[in-house]
Amino acid sequence: MQKKQQVIWKQIKFNIEGEGEIHQINEKLGQHIEGIKGIHVSIVPSSVVKDEFLEVGELSLLFNNQKDHAIHITSAYSPETLSEAFEALELNQSLHVSHRITGYYRDLGTLRNEFSEFITHEVKVLLECIIKSAS
Repeated sequence: MQKKQQVIWKQIKFNIEGEGEIHQINEKLGQHIEGIKGIHVSIVPSSVVKDEFLEVGELSLLFNNQKDHAIHITSAYSPETLSEAFEALELNQSLHVSHRITGYYRDLGTLRNEFSEFITHEVKVLLECIIKSAS
């Protein structure tokens, strides 16, 4: 019988204050994490957004001392609540060299209000982490 993997969610959270801003990511995960099972990006605007569905930013993440470029995706904004829209992208990335995640998030400047003004927003990168099993 195969043992069920134990998972926890790690959140990387930051604010985007300007159009086209690039946020560098450099996060250390605990030694108890052996891999990343999935990823989800959530966009939380500071005010009402004019359009309902937009590509908002570009996320690029590197694992294992930058040897594995496991993810390069475009993040999208949807007015649905997190529970309605939540769907983790399957990743299945093992961490065998380093428990540090590096990369960047680049804003595309598309999140706008009804007056076409840029909207500041919070970005939440949720990582579904696989925990090492006790021997």
